[in-house]
Amino acid sequence: MKKTAILSITTIALMSTAAVFLYLKKEDASSYNNNEQSSSSLKVSSQQDTEIDSASAKDMMEYFVSGNTELTLEEIRDNVANHHEQSSTAVVDEALFAKYLEYKSALISLDVQLDTTSISVDDLRALNQALLDLQAQFFNESEISILFTHDNRMREIALEKLLLKQEGLEDEEYQQRLESYLSEQPDYVQSSHQNQVLLQQLSSSEGLDEQGKYLKRSELVGEEATQRLEALDKQRAAFEDSFDVYLAERNDVLKDSFLSETEQQEKIAQLRTEHFPPEQLRRVEAIERIRANETKQ
Repeated sequence: MKKTAILSITTIALMSTAAVFLYLKKEDASSYNNNEQSSSSLKVSSQQDTEIDSASAKDMMEYFVSGNTELTLEEIRDNVANHHEQSSTAVVDEALFAKYLEYKSALISLDVQLDTTSISVDDLRALNQALLDLQAQFFNESEISILFTHDNRMREIALEKLLLKQEGLEDEEYQQRLESYLSEQPDYVQSSHQNQVLLQQLSSSEGLDEQGKYLKRSELVGEEATQRLEALDKQRAAFEDSFDVYLAERNDVLKDSFLSETEQQEKIAQLRTEHFPPEQLRRVEAIERIRANETKQ
């Protein structure tokens, strides 16, 4: 199985919640700016409008690893070490992070044969066991408890859902059985599940027209949050439009047989600066690398 397929299935099975941007109240802005001066240098371009997630060891490590398309592993290790020195609240030590990077590398090459169109109970059980075995290979019980309790619990919920659906229950009975099962889970698990359902509902609104999307979002998260989501939509659309134009011009340069490879790269670098502000250049280069890797697979 291709690595991309393995990664996508792993992401689904882990039931991870999507990353969200943090919006600050006006009275918090001054404190935030002071803290950001010392931490902004540790973030890649795509992370500049977010805060370093220091809620837990797992959250912080995931935050830094999320920059792996723009940084080398060595640069990521350096950023974690620097953050550890700067922050009195840092909860990640270098030794644990080194093991976590090794685990993430092994996760990419995890060989579990799954049907990418429909995950069965047996598929998810096999994936769950493979992940548990991999965790045990790199971490002790205490570290597993700290790093993976939430992810492992969410996979258990995913498995329970599949088992209930396998029984062919009517919608009402399915919901009752699921709610009964969830009521036995810790509060944080229930909250995570509710957040996941909310994200799925928000995602389902993408197929609606603009008015329908706005009304659906308002119903789910309120007027203020809906306006912020719309602003993000516009920023994303503007970036994608610029990237499409840039990509077409970049392809023309690559097809120009009269240019040497060095001249092509110089012209492409010039195109990036013409189409994007400095803070987006590394993001653009990262997307280009991702697409190039996907083409090779």
